[in-house]
Amino acid sequence: AAAWAAGDVRRLRSLYVEGSTAADADVRGLRRWLERGVALPTIDTQLLRAQVVVDEPDLLVLAVTDRLVPGGSLPADTPSDWRIRMRRVDGEWRVASVTR
Repeated sequence: AAAWAAGDVRRLRSLYVEGSTAADADVRGLRRWLERGVALPTIDTQLLRAQVVVDEPDLLVLAVTDRLVPGGSLPADTPSDWRIRMRRVDGEWRVASVTR
């Protein structure tokens, strides 16, 4: 959230494993919000559900349902389901992929 709030592309990329297409998609999304002039600190995400699907020493897979909380320049949002694969890199968890 801090990377989005700061509009910091480099910081956002640091959350992902190298070469992650999810990082590319999030960077494009961040740039679109910035081009629209949306104040990102006002964007809130509501976590509706989170379940650990795989829990291994260097792999974590989460099933997540969330939605953007409407307000300011954001319209009402419907819940979205995600499967988030995380890998441990140099002792830190990084996002490897995000799929619907």
